[in-house]
Amino acid sequence: MIKQLVKRLLQKTGCNVRIKGEILEAWRGGTKLTIAFPSEETAKDIVEHIVGMEGQAVVVPLFNGFTADEPKSEGITVLGRTELEDEIVQVLMGRKKARETVLAAFFADSLDEELQEAMAKPIVEREEVIEIGSKTVEGFNYILDLVPYFVFGYHSVVELGEGEVHETKGVIGVNALTESPEVWTEDFERVDSLEYFDRKLEPKIDEREAFQIAQNEAMELGTMEKERVKETGSARVVEKKRIKPKKEDIQIEGGGLVYLPIWCVEGTKGVIIINACTGKILRENLYHS
Repeated sequence: MIKQLVKRLLQKTGCNVRIKGEILEAWRGGTKLTIAFPSEETAKDIVEHIVGMEGQAVVVPLFNGFTADEPKSEGITVLGRTELEDEIVQVLMGRKKARETVLAAFFADSLDEELQEAMAKPIVEREEVIEIGSKTVEGFNYILDLVPYFVFGYHSVVELGEGEVHETKGVIGVNALTESPEVWTEDFERVDSLEYFDRKLEPKIDEREAFQIAQNEAMELGTMEKERVKETGSARVVEKKRIKPKKEDIQIEGGGLVYLPIWCVEGTKGVIIINACTGKILRENLYHS
């Protein structure tokens, strides 16, 4: 189906995509695109539904004789199925330079968007690290590394049954060296540059790989455990069931690259790793004599 094709292509560009019935919604950063695929019976209701929605809107009628005047007057782009297929082919082949329609612009922006980079501002200075290192490992070597993280905001919804819904949201940082996801609870101040650091480490994965890792982590974070009590004669049995959110009910936004400053302290008694933005000791490896 054309709807599934568009979904897969948008996901390959790093978009978060959700399909509900005849409506496809896609997000990338702060940009949203809504594409409706109405039948003749639902066209009027669907157009009324998407009028005034956030972001860009496109209607792709799956029948002949669709009246295009009303949607166009509301700022909605109307494309025939053949036009949509041509848009996709032309954009992916790099020929749609003029970006003549909303859809072409959205695809092109998704494909061409430059990755935003920033650095988290440290609050732990070298003097403080030297003091910590001398007390813990008799430190003699202090290195400030900038560790790359792809940072995503996430929001997941899981239906638990009987009308009960649970929402989970937050920030996931994917370590671009180890590929491990971490929940970021601190809101680090971000800057364009730092006056001092020793090494800026380069990512070993790209944004799309990090997006998949973040999406999988968001699914785990949004998974809920629900108990169900069953009475069987004189026995009372409690069943526990893990309920995961559906992929289309997980929104992932962001994807910028943030370099997190990390102090590595080497001493005669061991090595400690300190988050320069919080002062927390992340790892401590003490030598045993």
